[in-house]
Amino acid sequence: MYAYPGYPGGTRPSWPWLALAALAVAVACMLFIPSKPGIDGSRAEAGVKVSDRDPAAGSEDPGDTVPVKEGEGAMRMEDYLLPGDILLGRCRLSLVPSLNPPRGWTHAALYVGDGDIVVAANPFQGTVRSAAASWEYPRMTWVVCLRVVSATEEERKLAAELAEAEVGTSYDLNWFAEQEDGDTWYCSELPWAVYLRATGGRVDLENGAGAFGVSPDDLYLDPDTVVIGGHFERRPDTVLSLLVKALTLCALFGTAAVVR
Repeated sequence: MYAYPGYPGGTRPSWPWLALAALAVAVACMLFIPSKPGIDGSRAEAGVKVSDRDPAAGSEDPGDTVPVKEGEGAMRMEDYLLPGDILLGRCRLSLVPSLNPPRGWTHAALYVGDGDIVVAANPFQGTVRSAAASWEYPRMTWVVCLRVVSATEEERKLAAELAEAEVGTSYDLNWFAEQEDGDTWYCSELPWAVYLRATGGRVDLENGAGAFGVSPDDLYLDPDTVVIGGHFERRPDTVLSLLVKALTLCALFGTAAVVR
């Protein structure tokens, strides 16, 4: 701060302080302004594909398009989900690692029909069957629905049945594990395992090198899955995304301090 020429005692901010203020406003916007509704990811566009028939293994055309849900008055997920479809969500303040903390997915479930999903929920509940409506707005505000188009209808139904058979098993705290025939599961490991078993190993939804477990992002990025719908009211922050923002803030302020 320094005095205006000719105005004793008058002050105006120096450029470093103005830069710090501008950076603080930018980071505050990152932290508190809600994300725009819409599908997140390069594969998710204004209209998304949904299969209206049994796609043959390796089919590249998943069928007709349906509108994406963007509010309470829109189509419910269970109106277009089929047994074997995968739901991915982003949970508020989740501790689950993501390949892309600001935008990635942190939870996974498998639709088994009759309006229900099977999900390896948490260490306290283990693998449970619950209503798909529990993933609707407002309880979940950032959800994408996937279909495994490289599997046949019979294989998708079998994957759903295999997931139902795991209800009651314990939660797997080892997120680096990949157990095809295990007796404990974390959320994204279960869909990967039942599809591997249902297709005799032909459909492997683990999109990475296999060294760090199966993440929800792996299921999303795998070429065997296509987006068929979802709802995107607000993308919640996670612990890792908040950490990324905090580190960004520190880096910006550190740069401003050096410039000063």
